[in-house]
Amino acid sequence: MNIPGAVLLIPVPLLVLAVHAGPAEVPAGMALVEGVAAYVGDKAITVGEAMGIAQPAMRRLASSLRGDELKKRMEEAYRDGVGLAIERRLVLAAYEKQDNKIPEWVFRNRADAIVAQSFGGDRDALLKALSRDGVDYDEWLQDIREQVIIATMRREFVDRRVRVSPSAVRGAYDSNRAKYETGEQVNARIIALSKGRTDEEVRERLDRIESIRKDAVAGKDFAGLARAHSEHRSRAEGGSLGWIDPRVSLRSELADAVRSLRAGEVSKVVEMAGDYYLLKVEGRRDGGVQPFDSVQDEIERELRRRETEAVYRSWIAQLQKGVYISRSDVDLFK
Repeated sequence: MNIPGAVLLIPVPLLVLAVHAGPAEVPAGMALVEGVAAYVGDKAITVGEAMGIAQPAMRRLASSLRGDELKKRMEEAYRDGVGLAIERRLVLAAYEKQDNKIPEWVFRNRADAIVAQSFGGDRDALLKALSRDGVDYDEWLQDIREQVIIATMRREFVDRRVRVSPSAVRGAYDSNRAKYETGEQVNARIIALSKGRTDEEVRERLDRIESIRKDAVAGKDFAGLARAHSEHRSRAEGGSLGWIDPRVSLRSELADAVRSLRAGEVSKVVEMAGDYYLLKVEGRRDGGVQPFDSVQDEIERELRRRETEAVYRSWIAQLQKGVYISRSDVDLFK
């Protein structure tokens, strides 16, 4: 996994629903295997524990993929879940070795906050939810405890060590100015007509689009013509595409059609992919480089994300030193 802070993948307020969601929901053809997924030292990580972490990603995959690609991605998600479970164990073991411990009242307060937030302060409602999902209350409290420990350890050993200086932000901007260039933009409108299927329809549609072009060139309101005739999705807006970079927003044939047009000019009829098109350029503005002030926050966020990932990876690597870690090969698919 390359997700800094991935040990916090499951938010504490969702523990009842996410960590203990009952039997894992898996797609047809996938076998839920009981057993050991990995060892960290002499502590076993079960397949169920890894599956619980991977389950949100697996649900997303199952909703959009099928066949061999689904199997491949599911296996990757499971392996990532094992990796996250290993990282959790490493962090928790490091906490137990240190002298500075979190006061017990912090854990109690966190549990109380979850009950207040998710169950309106009704502890009996929590107990009923846990019972329905087959979860023991003490086990739930232990989950809360571990999440608080992991969040605290991450703040101490990752977040507080991330530094992004103003000079680094400026340097990233200066060395990647091409990234912040914007191309020439045009304010354009479009009219589209389908060619039809028969030869007769093709001739009729071509005659109609040529007639529309003649009216537009003669000065008739292009927006009005678009509302009256266009089959493009922008019809209700008078064919307006707004300010666009043609190289990015238009197919190459249409981008070529507007390249040489001055403001106020109408293109020739463009035939493309079974449709006829007309475009009008209503304005042009030169491209350039976005000012530093407009992208400063974006650059800082990206640098902070990279630095956080690097610090997190370094921290996990340190925690792994001298620790026996073993993964088991588990085939979740038949």
